[in-house]
Amino acid sequence: MIMFCILGPFGPFLLIHLFTNVFLFLSMDLFHYLIFFSFLLQLPFLLEPGEVQMLINESLYPPLTLLKLYPHSCSTSTVSSLVLEKRTRRPHPLASLTASCNNLKKMKFIRGSGVTMIKCIGFVGVSYKIPSVQVLQHRRHFVHHIGDWSAANLSCHIVDLRSDTVTQPSVAMKEAMMKAPLGDDVFGEDPTVLALQVKVADLLEKDAALFVPSGTMANLICILGHCWGRGAEMIVGNKSHIYLSEQAGSSQIGGVHTWALTNKTNGTFCLEEMTEAVRKSRPHNPITSLVCAENTHNYCGGKALPLEWLNELGERCVELGIPLHMDGARLMNAATALQVPPARLVKHSTSVSFCLSKGLGAPAGSVVAGPHEFITRAIRLRKVLGGGMRQVGLLAAAGIYGLDHVAPLLLDDHRHAKLLAQAVWEARSNVVKVNLEDVHTNIVKLEIQAPNMSADDFCKRMSSITEDEMAVLGEHTIAKIAPLSSTTAKMVTHCNITSSDVSRVRRKLAYVLKELE
Repeated sequence: MIMFCILGPFGPFLLIHLFTNVFLFLSMDLFHYLIFFSFLLQLPFLLEPGEVQMLINESLYPPLTLLKLYPHSCSTSTVSSLVLEKRTRRPHPLASLTASCNNLKKMKFIRGSGVTMIKCIGFVGVSYKIPSVQVLQHRRHFVHHIGDWSAANLSCHIVDLRSDTVTQPSVAMKEAMMKAPLGDDVFGEDPTVLALQVKVADLLEKDAALFVPSGTMANLICILGHCWGRGAEMIVGNKSHIYLSEQAGSSQIGGVHTWALTNKTNGTFCLEEMTEAVRKSRPHNPITSLVCAENTHNYCGGKALPLEWLNELGERCVELGIPLHMDGARLMNAATALQVPPARLVKHSTSVSFCLSKGLGAPAGSVVAGPHEFITRAIRLRKVLGGGMRQVGLLAAAGIYGLDHVAPLLLDDHRHAKLLAQAVWEARSNVVKVNLEDVHTNIVKLEIQAPNMSADDFCKRMSSITEDEMAVLGEHTIAKIAPLSSTTAKMVTHCNITSSDVSRVRRKLAYVLKELE
């Protein structure tokens, strides 16, 4: 009766709520006490690594969600973050759960000024909106409050220029994949794969073609198909993808020896040196069985090989009685740049590898083309290398769509690459240089010339956002670019890059290059 008179009809409910909160408060462990009081006082507290902690408690001041974060495995950053999320809806009275760090893969990050901020939170199947967050910086195991950020400030625009292999299939490409008629390709019965193979063979004016999972497998199949006997040797350029980035598969798997010639800056090599390198008669030497070229040339900055040199190379190989293989991963880019049919570029090539997942935007797949007898051998090699797939018309359909709808737009990619290169050139930077005349297709090669900065450092700066940058540019752009060596990096345009993306990256390049001077 006394409680009713003092507190009114809601008195019992208020007392129950008070006792519940006291019980929950007393039931918290030491770790949660530290979190609670450090939040109230905004004092640093000790964090122990190992797991993600989520604390949801509407009784505490204010209602919050606590996440303890650690950098991904792909990052060398030492920054960890603690994000306090003010909830707009009432959470459970008290819930605590842990999850392995693998769940962090579901989260996107913005890094800048040594800070890791959350762009969106989603983990253990739960998604939270972020009206506002507090970003804290981790230093020597202690957390210090450094400022508040609104959800709008955390939005960012990511432009991925690391490679043209990062493309996402368009809606139209996905529809073509879903509608593709299928069959068992190992039995040679997938109608969509058969259609793709005929299409590529006709495009390159070769007898036949074969769909394979990847460009690396395509090159390896062609090498093993030509270097069929033991003791074989092939001649390649020392900057070719086959030589540098395919794990020496020809030697590791096929026992094929490699003789590397020096690539010139335009992707070619000296034909006289090639002739001198040929070995056939002496029993002390391996037998030169293949010459490989690459068009466009990736590590030489996407160069389209000159037609005159290709003619001379083909004629020289015929004279020497040695087959020529063309690594045509970006052959359509070369044909677009030189304004000739792709068949013209492989006129003298016995075999061609042709990638669908680079400039053409398909999610996976390459095609090998050549004579009937060679393709028959390639089928056997694909099988032993684990490349025989079944209802793979889904991927073949993406390749057909890319040839029909994406290939005609490659000139836009080349134009975008030129615009990015011009942004670097116009900055007149002493830190990063570019040669505009070297930009033939969709690859821009950057030379890092600062003694105190590596290509990796520059790439990290381009993928981060600083407070000053946000204030000056008024936009939050992350540009992902890839280091090629300690002093070179590359930007690669593709079908997912828009004119707006290019404009954003141009502004960021101008700002960053000025900042680094």
